Amino acid sequence: SFASKSFRAWLLTQFMLHTGLMLFLTGIGTTIPHQLLGIEGWQITVMNSAAFAPVPLMLLIFNAIKKRRGQRFALQTALLVFGVAMITFAFGWNKLWGEGMTSFLIGITASTIGSYGVGVFFSVGYYYPAHIAKQEIATTKRDHSAMYFAVQGLVTQVASAVGANLIYNNLVNQDVNINLFGKAEGQFFLVPVLAGVMMVVACLCAFRLDKQMSEG
Repeated sequence: SFASKSFRAWLLTQFMLHTGLMLFLTGIGTTIPHQLLGIEGWQITVMNSAAFAPVPLMLLIFNAIKKRRGQRFALQTALLVFGVAMITFAFGWNKLWGEGMTSFLIGITASTIGSYGVGVFFSVGYYYPAHIAKQEIATTKRDHSAMYFAVQGLVTQVASAVGANLIYNNLVNQDVNINLFGKAEGQFFLVPVLAGVMMVVACLCAFRLDKQMSEG
């Protein structure tokens, strides 16, 4: 599996993507609504709905971009857009805005922006290993698809451990108190920021994918 240059390039991209994604998903169920945005109850429901309701429309947009510019370019747009959504979440920090609806509205905006990447990230994990294996079958007559999915699963689990356990759990540990912009508990601001940085790095890693991977 690791002998394939195309697959190694994809694994690096997937590792960074999934690390950032798990960092965010762990936070969105715990600290992002409460400690970062300061929202409760129905506000959380509305914000989460904004992340998933537009997904079918967003997938149509993604497929249109993929058809016009290729899979790799479309993936990179999803990574960058999701990174922007993460940074938007960060600046919804309620300590920057105080009481009121501002943080809630920023959270809805960030969720809507991020919905572009939600469906994409669930699909690319199937597309790339299968596409790489298909190319190899055509050129070498060997089928490594099963092993590619197995190795990708292992790398994804490692990325989950790094994002959710190593980074998130240590960052929001009760003994940690980071001051940012003159405000305490800045570690909650840093959770989506780091997730956004991971997405940008994943976008840069995607340039290592073979030229054939940029085809639709």
